[in-house]
Amino acid sequence: MASYFIGEHQEKDLIPLVQSNVLFGTQVLDAAVKAGCKWFLNTGTFWQHYNGSKYDPVNLYAATKQALEDIGHYYANAHGLRFCTLKLCDTYGPNDTRNKIFNLWEKNSKSGERLDMSQGDQLIDIVHVDRVVDSYMHLICALNSGLINQENCDSYYVTSNQTITLKGLAQEYERTHRVKLNINWGGRSYRQREVMEPSCIGRRIEDLPNATE
Repeated sequence: MASYFIGEHQEKDLIPLVQSNVLFGTQVLDAAVKAGCKWFLNTGTFWQHYNGSKYDPVNLYAATKQALEDIGHYYANAHGLRFCTLKLCDTYGPNDTRNKIFNLWEKNSKSGERLDMSQGDQLIDIVHVDRVVDSYMHLICALNSGLINQENCDSYYVTSNQTITLKGLAQEYERTHRVKLNINWGGRSYRQREVMEPSCIGRRIEDLPNATE
């Protein structure tokens, strides 16, 4: 799960992106094979599939995640390593220290300062951390039992099975927390290659049969 994330990279981000997301993962994969590990569970992102494309990373971060998944397939095919990837969309949960949307809104509800955001029409698929953990445990059991092997090292993804616009999510946040956010909708532009509707390629985690531990 170790990675370096940046939405829109600059030249200074090139080395940490490649070192963290490609080189480090490859070193762990190589060490795992040499140590006789039977399986490897990788973490990917919905952003590897811009507009639902099979191969079109949204940004350089997503491209490095795709690169490690491709390298994992090499180790699966060449060395018999059971390998698969769990791809995540937006996530949330208690005690989250990341500078993500709910933490931004919590700060805004307390400070009252204007928060510039995009128009807010992009759809959000946001999954609670408990569901993410359950998905990892499901895949661990499948890898450990051999249900997933080097011949079917598919990627899986976890979703909330519902989407909401960013603006709608803000309204829901205000209603649930009984606060008023000072958001300037349209105060900033959408990112280049903004994901307006999250989609993923692979198999839903629900499609994986249960495996005994």
